[in-house]
Amino acid sequence: ADSDDEHSPDTEQQRVPGRVRPNEVPVATHHAPQVLTRIRIRARDGQGSHEVGHHVQKLLGIADQVEALRQRMGQGEANALQVRMELQADCFAGIWANHAEETKNIIEPGDIEEARNAASAIGDDRIQRQTQGYVVPDAFTHGSSAQRVSWFKRGYESGKLEVCDTFNADQL
Repeated sequence: ADSDDEHSPDTEQQRVPGRVRPNEVPVATHHAPQVLTRIRIRARDGQGSHEVGHHVQKLLGIADQVEALRQRMGQGEANALQVRMELQADCFAGIWANHAEETKNIIEPGDIEEARNAASAIGDDRIQRQTQGYVVPDAFTHGSSAQRVSWFKRGYESGKLEVCDTFNADQL
């Protein structure tokens, strides 16, 4: 879209914290499935497979675009956008686990449950509750335990990149 159309009243969306206009942040390209299946990290290593998701975001240019957007936002909006980035990494981790299971047969019994448990253990709500005794959702940078598990599960069950568009999702 040309820049005149991009900000016209007809196409301007009301800003939801962390939500971007369609096509402002790409979901993926055709190279991502190959990248996801070449990386050999056990799914039960929830943090490792999450970092695979970030690596894919970097390769696809998503990470750089999100960082550029975050630099132009206030702290609350930047945090909300970062949550969407982290949840997409969780979803990509699920896709990786799906492809690793289907194409490489390297997922062992219990690996997926361990990955879900790892995602749950590092949700912002759980960490905040453990460290300060209360939860401040506006301070989240990675998403709640339930959100992290949900997005990993979404990627794992579908194995498709298009389900990982956290940037335009109404519900996280």
